Amino acid sequence: MSVTFTRGSAVTTVTPVAGTLQYGDEGDVRGGRVTEVVKAGLAKNGQLQVVISDTNDSDIKDLVSPAGAGDYDVAGSDIASGSYSYDALVDVNYGEGEDGVEVATVSWKGTTEAA
Repeated sequence: MSVTFTRGSAVTTVTPVAGTLQYGDEGDVRGGRVTEVVKAGLAKNGQLQVVISDTNDSDIKDLVSPAGAGDYDVAGSDIASGSYSYDALVDVNYGEGEDGVEVATVSWKGTTEAA
């Protein structure tokens, strides 16, 4: 059970906290008032939480995307193959989990196909 973030040759694999993985189709929906609703784009976005430890802390911090275009591919055994995300921007937010442990919420916004 894992989710893999790949940027170039760098690969980071995380194990999501049970029940926190969310992913799927999203898009840029436009119109609806004067014109018909049109989906202008289709995205593959998601998020998960991971428990922070001494061994994974720096890897999780390194997942944050730099300014500019997204460059992560997000896949793994926990994500259905049709829902992989490509050229994704990744963000990381640290907080406290339910059991008082430190967790990070990792979220991504990507595209449906590799560039």
